Amino acid sequence: MTDLRQLLRELPVFAGDLPALDPADTPGEPVGLLTARLLAAVPARVPEPHAMTVSTADADGSPSARTPLLKGAGGTPLTRPAGAGTGPGGAVTPGWTLHTVRAESVEFRQDDRDRKHTRPAYRRTAGHRTKELLWT
Repeated sequence: MTDLRQLLRELPVFAGDLPALDPADTPGEPVGLLTARLLAAVPARVPEPHAMTVSTADADGSPSARTPLLKGAGGTPLTRPAGAGTGPGGAVTPGWTLHTVRAESVEFRQDDRDRKHTRPAYRRTAGHRTKELLWT
């Protein structure tokens, strides 16, 4: 029988080259950083670079997280094409639900083999965004 713990500990961490992320060079808005990261990830053939974790909390503070695929950014609402993704009676077919999200906070994470991760974050306060660096 395989020792699962040993097997997991022997797997490489962050195989391949990791891109650099200098917080001082990040733009003032999260869409700019997201765009730059995607434009670098696609030609590098990063699998599913548009998959991201969206986390929320309800009124009681209970967290929820899901991993959707990004299909637009920058304030343009997403809409479902007319007639596409509907089933009998106009019910939405699974996989075609599109949402527009207005994030109050956005966090990015660039991993590091030495666990010195870079985590720039953007927060919306009083109608404008602030940028900060979370623990690394």
